Amino acid sequence: MGRDSRAQVIVISAGLSGLTAASELKSVQSATTKLGPHLDIGGQWIGHGHHRITALVEKARGTTYQTFSRGLPTIVHEGCTMSLFSLSVLLATIWLTLRELASRMHVPRAWITLSVDKAIEKFALLEIARHLLRLLVAVSSTAELSMYSLYSHAKSIPLSGGLLTMLRTQGGAQDRLVVESMGITTSLLASELPGRILTDIPVTSVSQNHENGVTQSYHHGSSANVEKYYVRSADAPERRALQGNTRIGVVYKAIAVFEQPFWREGLGGEFLMLDDPACGVFDSSSPEGPGHLCFLVAGTPARQLDTLDSNVRRELLLTRLAPLLRRQVLQPVDWHEPDI
Repeated sequence: MGRDSRAQVIVISAGLSGLTAASELKSVQSATTKLGPHLDIGGQWIGHGHHRITALVEKARGTTYQTFSRGLPTIVHEGCTMSLFSLSVLLATIWLTLRELASRMHVPRAWITLSVDKAIEKFALLEIARHLLRLLVAVSSTAELSMYSLYSHAKSIPLSGGLLTMLRTQGGAQDRLVVESMGITTSLLASELPGRILTDIPVTSVSQNHENGVTQSYHHGSSANVEKYYVRSADAPERRALQGNTRIGVVYKAIAVFEQPFWREGLGGEFLMLDDPACGVFDSSSPEGPGHLCFLVAGTPARQLDTLDSNVRRELLLTRLAPLLRRQVLQPVDWHEPDI
């Protein structure tokens, strides 16, 4: 790349979304465990009915399989499982049902100024119900709920196929996985864009001026580089306001690897852990093994994990499962998380 280049579009990050965007304009991070299989550190699930990504996996000669689930997750608070008929769970269900109905009928404009966090606090009078609602919304949206309006959340529900689809494993957003990992699709797309992808070059900042010039700073080896591009874009105030108020989702993901999915002999591997940091746990093991437990911490709690050492994060997340899945869960063969 030259120091002063011209481009209509710059795609930063060559994951599945970035490569798909680049591929579309022209016409995922994965890892290998100590036991051999590949797994995804980034996005990994194929939602029910997502035929385009399914076709892309088939084009890359990948094999999909349905996520293992027993229907409903086990809800855990302070080390104890909760009944699905408890008052807190029922209260959370009512709140979600009302949001679903409102999203289909009428979403008040006044909800623009009401954050999801505040809405949950006002409606859910029981603390456990608030914990459950925050976890469900955060994991399904990866949003920081104090900065996510109730209006935006309600508007997103029908676009995502409804709350049941957003929250469900089989038949929902976490319906299927790829044996070879989603990385096979990014490799396929990258092969279709020869000479246009630069790897191992972290982008440190991107800024745009009023003359439509975009300055991108990045590190390449030991040197710092600055590129200036000229990008044609609409300079409407509404577009700039949208850019200034759009925030990327926040999610921490880790996968514990075991020789076998031993948890299937007991409670299973699907949990909603309400204690801080609240997280969702999913059984992402392939049909032939080995066992994979996937941990998702979304929203503000994910940022809080940033301050901890990797070993501390690992112990914090696994220790809470020991009373439920035996102490065997404390000794995974491998542990994968993104670089923080």
